[in-house]
Amino acid sequence: MRCPGRIATIARFPSSAEQRLRSAILTNPHSSRNRRQWPRLREALSRRPDIRLIETDSLDDLRPAIDSLLADPVELLAINGGDGTVHLALSALLQARGERPLPGIALLPGGTTNMSARDINGAALSLRAALDAWLDAASGPHETQLRHVLRVSGTGAPPQLGFCLGMGAIVRGIEYCHERIYRLGLKDEWASGVAVLRAAWGIARREAVFADGVPLQINIDEVRHDARAAFLIVAALDVLMLGIHPFWGRGNAPLQVTLVNEHAQRFLRSFPDLLRGRAEPHLTEAAGYLSRRGHVIEVLGDSPYTIDGEIYHSTTNAIRIDAFGPLNIIRLGDRR
Repeated sequence: MRCPGRIATIARFPSSAEQRLRSAILTNPHSSRNRRQWPRLREALSRRPDIRLIETDSLDDLRPAIDSLLADPVELLAINGGDGTVHLALSALLQARGERPLPGIALLPGGTTNMSARDINGAALSLRAALDAWLDAASGPHETQLRHVLRVSGTGAPPQLGFCLGMGAIVRGIEYCHERIYRLGLKDEWASGVAVLRAAWGIARREAVFADGVPLQINIDEVRHDARAAFLIVAALDVLMLGIHPFWGRGNAPLQVTLVNEHAQRFLRSFPDLLRGRAEPHLTEAAGYLSRRGHVIEVLGDSPYTIDGEIYHSTTNAIRIDAFGPLNIIRLGDRR
C-alpha cells in the first residue's frame, strides 16, 4: 500500500495580512478512490485558499508533513485515504504532538478500504459527498463527537494508533486478499468481504492456513483468557466492513473484543449470527466464542497482527492495547 510521505503543497498559504490558516487536508493521492477522483476534487479545492492541502506520495516524509501541520495552528484536519493511511497518519500525529493538542479530525473515504471512515461518519459516503460535508464544517461553526481509538504498544516501535486490530485468520485473510483477490480486479470493501468469506470457509473446512489456531493469552481488564484463537478482533469501531458487527459484549467500555477459538462449535452455521453480533443461542464461551468490552487488552503470543490492514510482527511477543483519547471527530454523515 502506498502511504503518505512526500509533501506537495497545492493551495497557497495566507500572507501575514490574511486570516491565519485553520484547516488542512492530508491526502494520499495513490489510494484507490483518489486515483480515480482526486484530480477533479483538487481542482475544486484550488478555489479554497483558506484550506491547506498537502499531498503525499511515499512514507518517508510523513513525519515532516505532520510536523508542519502541528506547527501551524490547524484546528480541523481531514485525512483523505484508506484505512492504512488513517492509521499511519494518526500514529505520526501521536508521535509528533508532544504536549500540543490534536486538531479535530475528519475521515474522507479515499482508499481501497474505508472501514474506519464508514463507521466514524455514520454512513458509507462517496468521496465527493464527504468532501462537501467537510468543506461545510470548515466554513463555519461545526460540531464534534468524542471517539476513542486504539493505542497499540509493545511492538518494538513507538505506540501506534488505529481503529481495528486483528490476529489469526484476519491476517491470513488480508494476505489472501492481496495475493489473489486484488489481482482479479475486485476492489473496495467487496474485496475484503470476499476475503472474509474465504477465511470463514477455510475455518469451517479446517484448512490449516485459515483454521489452525494461534496460541494466545488475552487479558481483558486483567481477566485472563487462554485460547488457541482462530481469530481475534479488538476494535474502537461499532461497525466493520460491509456493515459487519461481530460484537456482543456488554457495558460501556470503549474497546470491543471478539475471540473465536480453534474448532469452535457449529462455526459455519453460526457465522451469520457472528457477523451480526447475535450471541443467542450458539455464540457461547463454552462453544468457543467470546465477546467482551474493555479498557485495556494485553495479548501474549508469537503471532503477526494487523492494524487497519497494515501487518506487523511484535518483537516482544506481547502487545498492549488501550483506549487513547477521546479525539474530537467531525462526523460527516450527519451534516446536511
